[in-house]
Amino acid sequence: MLLSWAQANPGKDKYAEPRNSGPGRTWLMGLPYLLGDSDPTDPTNGWSKTWAYLTELDKYVSQYPSGTTATMKNIASGTVDIIASTTGWYINGRAIGTVPKAISVAKFQNLTWVTDAQYGKVPIAEVSRRVDAVLDSFGRTWFNGWAPQGYTISNYSEAWNEFDLGQVMTVTFQITLLVVGISLLLGIPASYALARRDFPGKRAVMLLFVLPILVPPIAYGIPLATMLYKVHLAGSFTGVVAANLVPSIPFVVYTMTPFIEQIDPRLEQAARMCGAPTRGVLTRIIAPLLLPGMLAAGILVLVRAFGMFELTFLTAGPTSQTLVVSLFSAATSAGIRSSQSIDAMAVIYTGSMLVLLVIALRLVNPTQLVARSRD
Repeated sequence: MLLSWAQANPGKDKYAEPRNSGPGRTWLMGLPYLLGDSDPTDPTNGWSKTWAYLTELDKYVSQYPSGTTATMKNIASGTVDIIASTTGWYINGRAIGTVPKAISVAKFQNLTWVTDAQYGKVPIAEVSRRVDAVLDSFGRTWFNGWAPQGYTISNYSEAWNEFDLGQVMTVTFQITLLVVGISLLLGIPASYALARRDFPGKRAVMLLFVLPILVPPIAYGIPLATMLYKVHLAGSFTGVVAANLVPSIPFVVYTMTPFIEQIDPRLEQAARMCGAPTRGVLTRIIAPLLLPGMLAAGILVLVRAFGMFELTFLTAGPTSQTLVVSLFSAATSAGIRSSQSIDAMAVIYTGSMLVLLVIALRLVNPTQLVARSRD
Protein backbone atom coordinates (compact mmCIF):
# COMPACT_ATOMS: atom_id res chain seq x y z
CA MET A 1 0.00 0.00 0.00
CA LEU A 2 2.80 2.43 0.88
CA LEU A 3 4.67 1.57 -2.30
CA SER A 4 1.57 2.23 -4.41
CA TRP A 5 1.08 5.58 -2.67
CA ALA A 6 4.75 6.52 -3.26
CA GLN A 7 4.41 5.66 -6.94
CA ALA A 8 1.40 7.97 -7.19
CA ASN A 9 3.09 10.72 -5.13
CA PRO A 10 6.81 10.74 -6.01
CA GLY A 11 9.05 12.69 -3.63
CA LYS A 12 6.42 12.88 -0.89
CA ASP A 13 7.62 9.89 1.16
CA LYS A 14 10.85 10.10 3.14
CA TYR A 15 12.87 8.42 5.85
CA ALA A 16 16.27 9.30 7.29
CA GLU A 17 19.48 7.37 6.75
CA PRO A 18 19.26 4.28 9.00
CA ARG A 19 22.86 4.72 10.14
CA ASN A 20 21.99 8.08 11.77
CA SER A 21 18.31 7.69 12.60
CA GLY A 22 16.40 5.54 15.07
CA PRO A 23 13.16 5.64 13.04
CA GLY A 24 15.12 5.00 9.81
CA ARG A 25 16.86 2.03 11.39
CA THR A 26 13.61 0.70 12.86
CA TRP A 27 11.88 1.02 9.48
CA LEU A 28 14.68 -0.96 7.86
CA MET A 29 14.72 -3.68 10.55
CA GLY A 30 10.95 -4.00 10.63
CA LEU A 31 10.41 -4.45 6.90
CA PRO A 32 11.55 -8.11 6.79
CA TYR A 33 8.82 -8.98 9.28
CA LEU A 34 6.16 -6.93 7.49
CA LEU A 35 7.01 -8.40 4.09
CA GLY A 36 7.39 -11.97 5.34
CA ASP A 37 11.06 -12.51 4.45
CA SER A 38 12.58 -15.95 5.02
CA ASP A 39 14.93 -14.85 7.83
CA PRO A 40 14.45 -11.31 9.25
CA THR A 41 17.61 -11.75 11.34
CA ASP A 42 19.86 -12.30 8.30
CA PRO A 43 20.12 -9.19 6.05
CA THR A 44 22.53 -10.95 3.68
CA ASN A 45 20.62 -14.11 2.88
CA GLY A 46 17.14 -13.63 4.31
CA TRP A 47 15.99 -10.19 3.12
CA SER A 48 15.25 -10.79 -0.56
CA LYS A 49 11.75 -9.25 -0.40
CA THR A 50 13.00 -6.30 1.66
CA TRP A 51 15.82 -5.39 -0.72
CA ALA A 52 13.52 -5.69 -3.73
CA TYR A 53 10.92 -3.51 -2.00
CA LEU A 54 13.46 -0.83 -1.05
CA THR A 55 14.98 -0.85 -4.54
CA GLU A 56 11.56 -0.10 -6.02
CA LEU A 57 10.69 2.46 -3.34
CA ASP A 58 14.00 4.26 -3.93
CA LYS A 59 12.76 5.32 -7.38
CA TYR A 60 10.16 7.58 -5.72
CA VAL A 61 12.15 8.90 -2.73
CA SER A 62 13.92 12.15 -3.61
CA GLN A 63 16.52 12.12 -0.79
CA TYR A 64 17.43 10.53 2.52
CA PRO A 65 18.10 13.15 5.25
CA SER A 66 21.07 12.62 7.54
CA GLY A 67 18.92 12.62 10.70
CA THR A 68 15.40 12.23 12.05
CA THR A 69 15.03 15.90 13.00
CA ALA A 70 15.25 16.89 9.33
CA THR A 71 12.36 14.57 8.43
CA MET A 72 10.25 16.04 11.23
CA LYS A 73 10.90 19.55 9.92
CA ASN A 74 10.11 18.42 6.37
CA ILE A 75 6.69 17.07 7.28
CA ALA A 76 5.99 20.15 9.41
CA SER A 77 6.79 22.44 6.46
CA GLY A 78 4.72 20.34 4.04
CA THR A 79 7.57 19.36 1.71
CA VAL A 80 6.71 15.68 2.33
CA ASP A 81 3.49 13.95 3.35
CA ILE A 82 4.72 10.72 4.95
CA ILE A 83 7.81 9.98 7.05
CA ALA A 84 8.97 6.97 9.05
CA SER A 85 8.79 7.50 12.81
CA THR A 86 8.68 5.65 16.11
CA THR A 87 6.59 6.16 19.22
CA GLY A 88 9.27 8.09 21.10
CA TRP A 89 10.07 10.39 18.22
CA TYR A 90 6.39 11.05 17.56
CA ILE A 91 5.73 11.96 21.21
CA ASN A 92 8.90 14.07 21.43
CA GLY A 93 8.10 15.99 18.24
CA ARG A 94 4.60 16.77 19.47
CA ALA A 95 5.87 17.78 22.92
CA ILE A 96 8.48 20.29 21.72
CA GLY A 97 6.32 21.64 18.89
CA THR A 98 8.35 20.38 15.92
CA VAL A 99 5.41 18.35 14.63
CA PRO A 100 2.13 20.30 14.25
CA LYS A 101 -0.98 18.93 15.96
CA ALA A 102 -2.70 18.53 12.59
CA ILE A 103 -0.26 15.75 11.61
CA SER A 104 -1.79 12.28 12.15
CA VAL A 105 -0.03 8.99 12.86
CA ALA A 106 -0.77 5.46 11.61
CA LYS A 107 0.76 2.12 12.57
CA PHE A 108 1.56 -0.94 10.52
CA GLN A 109 -0.40 -4.13 10.95
CA ASN A 110 1.16 -7.32 12.37
CA LEU A 111 3.36 -5.40 14.82
CA THR A 112 6.76 -6.92 15.63
CA TRP A 113 9.09 -5.44 18.23
CA VAL A 114 12.64 -4.79 17.04
CA THR A 115 15.61 -3.47 19.00
CA ASP A 116 16.57 0.12 18.19
CA ALA A 117 19.96 0.46 19.86
CA GLN A 118 23.51 1.56 19.38
CA TYR A 119 26.73 0.64 21.11
CA GLY A 120 29.05 3.13 22.76
CA LYS A 121 32.44 3.08 24.39
CA VAL A 122 32.82 4.21 28.01
CA PRO A 123 36.28 5.69 28.59
CA ILE A 124 37.90 5.08 31.96
CA ALA A 125 39.22 8.59 32.57
CA GLU A 126 37.71 12.02 32.04
CA VAL A 127 40.65 13.20 29.93
CA SER A 128 40.43 10.22 27.60
CA ARG A 129 36.68 10.81 27.21
CA ARG A 130 37.30 14.35 26.03
CA VAL A 131 40.01 13.18 23.64
CA ASP A 132 37.66 10.49 22.35
CA ALA A 133 34.94 13.07 21.71
CA VAL A 134 37.31 15.29 19.72
CA LEU A 135 38.64 12.37 17.68
CA ASP A 136 35.14 11.00 17.09
CA SER A 137 33.92 14.39 15.89
CA PHE A 138 36.39 14.11 13.00
CA GLY A 139 36.05 10.35 12.51
CA ARG A 140 34.19 8.49 9.79
CA THR A 141 33.58 5.30 11.77
CA TRP A 142 35.04 4.01 15.03
CA PHE A 143 34.12 0.50 16.07
CA ASN A 144 37.44 -0.77 17.39
CA GLY A 145 41.06 0.21 17.74
CA TRP A 146 42.65 3.31 19.21
CA ALA A 147 41.54 5.72 16.50
CA PRO A 148 38.69 6.20 14.00
CA GLN A 149 38.81 4.52 10.60
CA GLY A 150 39.46 7.70 8.60
CA TYR A 151 38.84 11.39 9.28
CA THR A 152 36.56 14.06 7.83
CA ILE A 153 35.29 17.53 8.71
CA SER A 154 31.86 16.83 7.20
CA ASN A 155 30.56 15.82 10.65
CA TYR A 156 30.60 19.50 11.62
CA SER A 157 28.56 20.62 8.62
CA GLU A 158 26.12 17.76 9.20
CA ALA A 159 25.77 18.71 12.86
CA TRP A 160 25.32 22.37 11.92
CA ASN A 161 22.48 21.51 9.52
CA GLU A 162 20.86 18.66 11.47
CA PHE A 163 20.67 20.54 14.77
CA ASP A 164 20.11 23.97 13.17
CA LEU A 165 23.12 25.34 15.05
CA GLY A 166 22.99 28.69 13.24
CA GLN A 167 19.65 29.45 14.87
CA VAL A 168 20.72 27.90 18.16
CA MET A 169 23.90 30.01 18.33
CA THR A 170 21.92 33.15 17.49
CA VAL A 171 19.44 32.48 20.29
CA THR A 172 22.31 31.62 22.68
CA PHE A 173 24.11 34.91 22.11
CA GLN A 174 20.88 36.93 22.18
CA ILE A 175 19.93 35.48 25.56
CA THR A 176 23.47 35.79 26.92
CA LEU A 177 23.92 39.42 25.87
CA LEU A 178 20.50 40.38 27.21
CA VAL A 179 21.31 38.77 30.55
CA VAL A 180 24.63 40.62 30.67
CA GLY A 181 23.07 43.99 29.79
CA ILE A 182 20.16 43.76 32.24
CA SER A 183 22.40 42.39 35.01
CA LEU A 184 24.78 45.34 34.67
CA LEU A 185 21.92 47.83 34.44
CA LEU A 186 20.35 46.60 37.69
CA GLY A 187 23.41 45.30 39.51
CA ILE A 188 25.65 48.37 39.33
CA PRO A 189 23.21 50.74 41.12
CA ALA A 190 22.60 48.05 43.75
CA SER A 191 26.36 47.63 44.20
CA TYR A 192 26.82 51.38 44.58
CA ALA A 193 24.12 51.57 47.24
CA LEU A 194 25.57 48.66 49.20
CA ALA A 195 29.13 50.05 48.98
CA ARG A 196 28.28 53.62 49.91
CA ARG A 197 25.35 53.35 52.33
CA ASP A 198 24.81 51.73 55.71
CA PHE A 199 21.21 50.94 56.58
CA PRO A 200 19.32 48.57 58.87
CA GLY A 201 19.17 45.06 57.43
CA LYS A 202 22.15 45.55 55.10
CA ARG A 203 23.72 42.25 56.17
CA ALA A 204 20.43 40.44 55.48
CA VAL A 205 20.29 41.99 52.01
CA MET A 206 23.85 40.90 51.31
CA LEU A 207 22.93 37.39 52.44
CA LEU A 208 19.96 37.33 50.05
CA PHE A 209 22.24 38.33 47.20
CA VAL A 210 24.76 35.60 47.97
CA LEU A 211 22.22 32.76 48.17
CA PRO A 212 21.67 32.34 44.38
CA ILE A 213 25.45 32.13 43.98
CA LEU A 214 26.04 29.54 46.70
CA VAL A 215 22.91 27.40 46.28
CA PRO A 216 22.96 24.98 43.29
CA PRO A 217 20.70 26.30 40.50
CA ILE A 218 18.63 23.12 40.39
CA ALA A 219 17.62 23.66 44.05
CA TYR A 220 15.78 26.90 43.33
CA GLY A 221 15.36 26.33 39.59
CA ILE A 222 12.35 24.02 39.88
CA PRO A 223 10.22 26.37 42.03
CA LEU A 224 11.39 29.29 39.89
CA ALA A 225 10.33 27.49 36.70
CA THR A 226 6.99 26.59 38.30
CA MET A 227 6.35 30.24 39.07
CA LEU A 228 7.32 31.29 35.53
CA TYR A 229 4.95 28.68 34.07
CA LYS A 230 2.12 30.03 36.22
CA VAL A 231 2.62 33.54 34.81
CA HIS A 232 3.03 32.13 31.26
CA LEU A 233 6.65 33.19 30.85
CA ALA A 234 8.35 29.77 30.90
CA GLY A 235 8.91 28.25 27.49
CA SER A 236 9.61 31.65 25.97
CA PHE A 237 12.65 33.79 25.28
CA THR A 238 11.61 36.18 28.07
CA GLY A 239 11.30 33.36 30.59
CA VAL A 240 14.82 32.08 29.89
CA VAL A 241 16.27 35.57 30.33
CA ALA A 242 14.31 36.12 33.55
CA ALA A 243 15.49 32.81 35.01
CA ASN A 244 19.14 33.52 34.19
CA LEU A 245 18.94 36.96 35.84
CA VAL A 246 18.36 35.38 39.26
CA PRO A 247 22.01 34.29 39.74
CA SER A 248 23.50 36.87 37.37
CA ILE A 249 22.42 40.06 39.15
CA PRO A 250 23.87 38.94 42.52
CA PHE A 251 27.03 37.94 40.67
CA VAL A 252 27.34 41.50 39.33
CA VAL A 253 26.70 42.92 42.79
CA TYR A 254 29.46 40.88 44.42
CA THR A 255 31.84 41.60 41.56
CA MET A 256 31.22 45.35 41.42
CA THR A 257 31.13 46.09 45.15
CA PRO A 258 34.94 45.79 45.65
CA PHE A 259 35.56 48.14 42.71
CA ILE A 260 33.22 50.76 44.11
CA GLU A 261 34.75 50.48 47.58
CA GLN A 262 38.18 51.22 46.07
CA ILE A 263 36.98 54.60 44.80
CA ASP A 264 37.62 57.32 47.37
CA PRO A 265 34.28 59.03 48.22
CA ARG A 266 36.17 62.32 48.53
CA LEU A 267 36.50 62.38 44.74
CA GLU A 268 32.72 62.58 44.44
CA GLN A 269 32.52 65.18 47.20
CA ALA A 270 35.16 67.34 45.52
CA ALA A 271 33.34 67.16 42.19
CA ARG A 272 30.07 68.24 43.81
CA MET A 273 31.83 71.08 45.64
CA CYS A 274 33.08 72.27 42.23
CA GLY A 275 29.49 72.41 40.97
CA ALA A 276 29.27 69.12 39.08
CA PRO A 277 25.69 67.80 38.87
CA THR A 278 24.88 64.23 39.93
CA ARG A 279 24.80 63.06 36.32
CA GLY A 280 28.21 64.61 35.70
CA VAL A 281 29.66 62.92 38.78
CA LEU A 282 28.34 59.55 37.63
CA THR A 283 29.36 59.83 33.98
CA ARG A 284 32.66 61.72 34.25
CA ILE A 285 34.03 60.60 37.63
CA ILE A 286 32.48 57.28 38.70
CA ALA A 287 31.91 55.54 35.34
CA PRO A 288 35.54 55.79 34.05
CA LEU A 289 36.85 54.47 37.36
CA LEU A 290 34.30 51.63 37.34
CA LEU A 291 35.00 50.61 33.75
CA PRO A 292 37.43 47.78 34.68
CA GLY A 293 34.89 46.42 37.16
CA MET A 294 32.04 46.66 34.67
CA LEU A 295 34.16 44.81 32.11
CA ALA A 296 35.05 42.13 34.65
CA ALA A 297 31.46 41.66 35.78
CA GLY A 298 30.13 41.65 32.23
CA ILE A 299 32.56 39.02 30.96
CA LEU A 300 32.10 36.76 33.97
CA VAL A 301 28.31 36.93 33.65
CA LEU A 302 28.70 36.28 29.91
CA VAL A 303 30.62 33.05 30.59
CA ARG A 304 28.17 32.01 33.31
CA ALA A 305 25.04 32.68 31.25
CA PHE A 306 26.47 31.03 28.13
CA GLY A 307 27.07 27.78 30.02
CA MET A 308 24.03 27.85 32.34
CA PHE A 309 22.24 24.55 31.84
CA GLU A 310 19.82 23.94 34.72
CA LEU A 311 17.79 27.17 34.66
CA THR A 312 17.73 27.33 30.86
CA PHE A 313 16.72 23.67 30.55
CA LEU A 314 13.83 24.13 33.00
CA THR A 315 12.43 27.25 31.30
CA ALA A 316 13.34 26.97 27.59
CA GLY A 317 10.87 26.23 24.81
CA PRO A 318 11.36 24.98 21.23
CA THR A 319 12.58 28.40 20.03
CA SER A 320 14.54 29.48 23.13
CA GLN A 321 17.02 26.63 23.64
CA THR A 322 20.64 27.62 24.09
CA LEU A 323 23.58 25.60 22.79
CA VAL A 324 24.13 23.60 25.98
CA VAL A 325 20.44 22.64 26.20
CA SER A 326 20.33 21.68 22.53
CA LEU A 327 23.41 19.51 23.06
CA PHE A 328 21.71 17.72 25.95
CA SER A 329 18.55 17.21 23.89
CA ALA A 330 20.52 15.83 20.95
CA ALA A 331 22.30 13.35 23.18
CA THR A 332 19.29 12.15 25.18
CA SER A 333 16.12 12.58 23.10
CA ALA A 334 14.33 9.61 21.57
CA GLY A 335 15.86 8.03 18.48
CA ILE A 336 19.41 7.45 17.30
CA ARG A 337 21.66 10.18 16.01
CA SER A 338 25.16 9.98 14.63
CA SER A 339 27.61 10.00 17.53
CA GLN A 340 30.03 11.93 15.31
CA SER A 341 27.52 14.74 14.85
CA ILE A 342 26.78 14.94 18.58
CA ASP A 343 30.50 14.97 19.40
CA ALA A 344 31.01 17.71 16.80
CA MET A 345 28.29 19.73 18.52
CA ALA A 346 29.99 19.11 21.89
CA VAL A 347 33.34 20.31 20.49
CA ILE A 348 31.66 23.48 19.17
CA TYR A 349 30.19 24.14 22.62
CA THR A 350 33.45 23.40 24.45
CA GLY A 351 35.43 25.52 22.00
CA SER A 352 33.04 28.44 22.45
CA MET A 353 33.34 28.20 26.25
CA LEU A 354 37.13 28.00 25.97
CA VAL A 355 37.29 31.16 23.87
CA LEU A 356 35.09 33.03 26.36
CA LEU A 357 37.19 31.84 29.29
CA VAL A 358 40.44 32.90 27.61
CA ILE A 359 38.97 36.35 26.91
CA ALA A 360 37.78 36.58 30.52
CA LEU A 361 41.20 35.68 31.95
CA ARG A 362 42.92 38.11 29.57
CA LEU A 363 40.73 41.04 30.58
CA VAL A 364 39.92 40.28 34.22
CA ASN A 365 42.40 40.27 37.08
CA PRO A 366 41.01 37.83 39.66
CA THR A 367 42.70 39.72 42.53
CA GLN A 368 40.55 42.75 41.74
CA LEU A 369 37.43 40.77 42.65
CA VAL A 370 38.45 40.30 46.27
CA ALA A 371 40.38 43.54 46.88
CA ARG A 372 39.11 45.96 49.50
CA SER A 373 40.24 49.52 50.07
CA ARG A 374 41.98 49.99 53.42
CA ASP A 375 42.41 53.36 55.10
